[in-house]
This record gives sequence, structure tokens and C-alpha cells, in this order.
Amino acid sequence: YIEEIQGEIKLEIIDKNGDSLKAIGATKEFAAKISALNALKENGLVVCALYNNGIMLDATWEDVLIGETEKITPFINNEKTDKVKAFYWDSLAGMKPIIPTTEIE
Repeated sequence: YIEEIQGEIKLEIIDKNGDSLKAIGATKEFAAKISALNALKENGLVVCALYNNGIMLDATWEDVLIGETEKITPFINNEKTDKVKAFYWDSLAGMKPIIPTTEIE
């Protein structure tokens, strides 16, 4: 599900087949994918976080370097997940969004 496209950057939540998801449905294993048509112009961090009733259950992340065109977080799963969020931040310490958050329920 691509909620926001800022310039040439896309942030989406994917399943194990690499397909974009619009809803959680029967899928219980997720990753966040950041991609750029040319190349990313800022160092950052792509994060995939799983939630249940507003409480974070688990999260995984990958550093994104200038010049990369794609980065996928490690896949995570939790049977109790009712919401998945993907973030593209400046850093884990700063948590400043580079583009808006993408989420599915």
C-alpha cells in the first residue's frame, strides 16, 4: 500500500512475495520497503512496526544510504497484529520523518 509518494520516493508494506498490501487480511508476516526511481538523496532508516490495540509488539529496521535505490527491512510476524506501520526516518535516535508514515490495518 503506497499511502504517500514524495518526489520519487515510495514507502510501502509488503508480504513475503514482495506484493504491496492494502490490508492485513490473512497475512501475518510483513516488511517495509523504501524505493526511489533514481537514487535516495538522504541517509535514513526504514522501519516496519507491528501493533496490537495501539501497543507496539515488534519492529525491525534497515539503514538506508545515499545512492541506494531500494531497501527492505527484515520480515517480522506476530499473530496478534492489527496494524502495521512503515516509517522512513532520519535516524533511530532522531526519528524525524523524511516522508509521511504508511500504515495498514
